[in-house]
Amino acid sequence: MNVRIVDTIWPELKRVVSLLEQARKGAGNRLYGEFLAAGDTIAQNPRFFPRVEDPVLFGGEFREAVLFHMTYRMIFEIRTTEVVVVSLIHTHRRPGT
Repeated sequence: MNVRIVDTIWPELKRVVSLLEQARKGAGNRLYGEFLAAGDTIAQNPRFFPRVEDPVLFGGEFREAVLFHMTYRMIFEIRTTEVVVVSLIHTHRRPGT
């Protein structure tokens, strides 16, 4: 299935990778690698990942891939013709998002 990543995620991912890499060499590259690997898995089998447990306001089938020691959530929606990655969230900074 085709995977599309919304444009706003790329600058955030780049910023986070840079910060992690400055804090601990290799950490940023590891997150980036996990992000790409999750994208590959989503393309092959999007229902491999669990549904988002948070309440969803707009309906749809939202799922999440947990990355980098459970510190980041990659949220995506399965649509009829594609999968759209809609968010990359740091799990410890904004509880409830």
